[in-house]
Amino acid sequence: MKVKIQQIFNDNKGRYGSPRIFKALQKQGYNIGKKRVERLYRALGLVARVMRVTTRSAAYKRFLVAEKNLRPEGDVPKAVNKVWVADVTYLKVRGYGGIYQ
Repeated sequence: MKVKIQQIFNDNKGRYGSPRIFKALQKQGYNIGKKRVERLYRALGLVARVMRVTTRSAAYKRFLVAEKNLRPEGDVPKAVNKVWVADVTYLKVRGYGGIYQ
């Protein structure tokens, strides 16, 4: 069984942990317990790679195109600390998505 666990691990480029390997073995028709798979997984010294999944919110694009820049074109700051900006994306506004709809 260790050979089969190692094969599944290698076929999936080291991304599968013991729960996924357990499910893969079940799909292939093997009758084995989850704790046994965990024990054999540890005995083989296998450690799954952690894959970071990132997604962008659709609201981010709407925010970028929502309003025009209020500063007039060609308006250049005359001195240091004369133009201040802020980002208000953290504010919860009624009627704009989320739980406040």
